[in-house]
Amino acid sequence: MNDLIAADEVTGSDVFSPDGEKLGRIEKVMIDRVSGKALYDIMSFGGFLGFGSAHYPLPWAKLKYDDRMGGYVVNI
Repeated sequence: MNDLIAADEVTGSDVFSPDGEKLGRIEKVMIDRVSGKALYDIMSFGGFLGFGSAHYPLPWAKLKYDDRMGGYVVNI
């Protein structure tokens, strides 16, 4: 069961580029109602104290958790 994680533990995680640059953080995990699979995450970036931030959908399959960075690396 080490491969399982609760959606609320993913929310708030940092998202990094492959070269280690912090891009933003995960705001929401979007799950397909029928299959129950996580399909994509909504990443927020920019702004200040939650104001003026933009949102971008990231396909779940493009994210990989990196223990060293303590967040997800997106490969797009």
